[in-house]
Amino acid sequence: MAIKEIFLADIVAEVLINDIPNDLIINWDHTALKLVPTGQWTMHRAGDKIIPIVNVDDKRQITAVLAATMSGKEFFHVIRNRSVIVVYR
Repeated sequence: MAIKEIFLADIVAEVLINDIPNDLIINWDHTALKLVPTGQWTMHRAGDKIIPIVNVDDKRQITAVLAATMSGKEFFHVIRNRSVIVVYR
């Protein structure tokens, strides 16, 4: 049995043995969101030799933590400058 299968079997066993409700089983992930959007394209006249792409090196961003419970409740956290904003849907 693969390590992942053993891990998942252990989780299922804990949920069943301890009668853990679906509201307490949470799947989450985090991602960076750029504050200054940058693209990989720009509009210029045909034939221009130099076409700058602005803000391509801007590193300002916030972190969003997206989560959902097994019962379907969704919520996410936005972390900016060490403060946390929590939004529940």
